[in-house]
Amino acid sequence: MDASTKEVVNVVSIIFGSITLISPILLGIVLKSHPPKKINSIYGFRTGISSKNQETWDYSQKLAANTMIVFSAISIPVYVALLLTNPSFLDNTRIWGQANMSRLYLGLALVIVVIVFSVITVQIKARKVWKNSTME
Repeated sequence: MDASTKEVVNVVSIIFGSITLISPILLGIVLKSHPPKKINSIYGFRTGISSKNQETWDYSQKLAANTMIVFSAISIPVYVALLLTNPSFLDNTRIWGQANMSRLYLGLALVIVVIVFSVITVQIKARKVWKNSTME
């Protein structure tokens, strides 16, 4: 395999890792621009707390969209910084070697972190909204 082919594969694996990180931003934008109007079991940020009442549902949808966008936007520079500071991520000596898979796994791991932090953040804040709405 020649050096130019290895460079192309190297770039492609970085692009796939980046696309993986951009996906939650796109989901957040879709959720923000087209939030579900009513509580449903098909579309939206659905948890037990977010489904308690319409007020909590509306709040959760807006907050989930914003949180996913912000956490994803933060994860992209983290991904780039990790790639640039760890030479093993840039090693392209083998076409589908460990470095190429590591970039993909790094992107997936950051997406999981984004989702977990988004869910935790929304749950904590939505619980407060629900408790306040039941006290009125």
